[in-house]
Amino acid sequence: MDNSAGRHPANRLILLPMPLTDFPTQKDVVTLFQRSLECGRLGHAYLFTGQDLAELEAVGNVLAQTLNCQQPSKSTPDGTPLDACGQCVSCRKIDHANHPDVMVVRPESKLRHITIGQIVRRPSSPPRVLHDLINNKATEGRYKVALLVAADRLNVDAANSLLKTLEEPPERTVFFLVSTESERLLDTIRSRCLRLTFAGDGQRKFAEEELVWLSEFAVMAAEGEKDLFGRYRMLGTLIERLGVVNKEIEAEVEGASRLNDHDEVPPELRQQWEDENK
Repeated sequence: MDNSAGRHPANRLILLPMPLTDFPTQKDVVTLFQRSLECGRLGHAYLFTGQDLAELEAVGNVLAQTLNCQQPSKSTPDGTPLDACGQCVSCRKIDHANHPDVMVVRPESKLRHITIGQIVRRPSSPPRVLHDLINNKATEGRYKVALLVAADRLNVDAANSLLKTLEEPPERTVFFLVSTESERLLDTIRSRCLRLTFAGDGQRKFAEEELVWLSEFAVMAAEGEKDLFGRYRMLGTLIERLGVVNKEIEAEVEGASRLNDHDEVPPELRQQWEDENK
């Protein structure tokens, strides 16, 4: 059984088994995801954005393996997998696109769109649609996983149907939306996903303390939609963090000032240099 939504086997991207450590350029993304697992704060929907669609899909595939791995190479004290072995029955099924609890949806129509018939049952639908996964309990895995490749290609009806699902996500179901043009997605879909931006040309790396803060803020953002107090708490945390970053920038600018190189500077020149540093 091919678990892709109408995807012909000849056109399927073959993904070789690999653990998360095989994506060294995406260490920041991997670390954030693993910390969410360690904290027991797995989100119900993630949006992966970046420049390489194949890499985004490959990482999504390995994360699906990780969530359902039977022999994880790394796990938390309570047994929650933090990486995939790539070799167990579950990992192999996911890699060969025949795991009953993992489904890949990609553009299939002549217009290269993800259509409503791939999301809900229609006369023209493929043998399996996304709602088949959503509406049934997991049969083999810990989690049901839906991987939407090129999610920005959802047509209007398909996008609205997906949005309804994200608004009331089923238990133990995780959605990975991958896109190189995320701005084309509905704002309401983006707002219901935790966004992870993949490194590429011109992407900056995060320091360790930034990773910790981003991980905690992502969890808070996921919970903040539940009530007004949560949104205010999230806003307060963001303002506080911006204040810290602003002070760090001011300290860096002051440290780079030419005033530090001269003890005796005429008042007029000192004022000029201070103005330049503002």
